[in-house]
Amino acid sequence: MRELFRVVFGRRVKDLREKRKWSQEKLAERSGLVRETISKIETGKSGTKFQYVDTIVAAFDISFQEFFTDLKED
Repeated sequence: MRELFRVVFGRRVKDLREKRKWSQEKLAERSGLVRETISKIETGKSGTKFQYVDTIVAAFDISFQEFFTDLKED
């Protein structure tokens, strides 16, 4: 279940980032994370610590509800 969440969460992060036409560097800057961490999150290779979830959602300036709306497995 954790692995599935990492993959689905990562896809959502990438989707939102691309819709805003942000680079991984821009998201990293806005979130205070490094670009390598963003890359690992987007590919599901990084554990999704709650701290990362909170930080990423805040970087997009949306609510948790907005972030998790339509979050589903492809």
